[in-house]
Amino acid sequence: MGGKLKFAVQPAGAEAPSQETPSLLVLEPVLTISQIADRLKIDRHVVTRLFASERRVICIGSPETRYGKRKYRTFRVPVSVYKRVVARLSNK
Repeated sequence: MGGKLKFAVQPAGAEAPSQETPSLLVLEPVLTISQIADRLKIDRHVVTRLFASERRVICIGSPETRYGKRKYRTFRVPVSVYKRVVARLSNK
């Protein structure tokens, strides 16, 4: 694919934007777990553990497993969340 992915966020309880009001949608580029692993030079599994419980990370799939079956989840991490986590980890 190669292109940057984007997603839209609309505040909870917000009405759909009309022509009379400014748009409530904010577009932000997102990163995959593999892209973050390449940038940070760490394993994908470590990246998944770092970002799995962060706010605003998009998780597609079910976190529940049944009878020892593996989890199938796809993550998309907004760039602002990536920067926040990297800043937090670099301050330790």
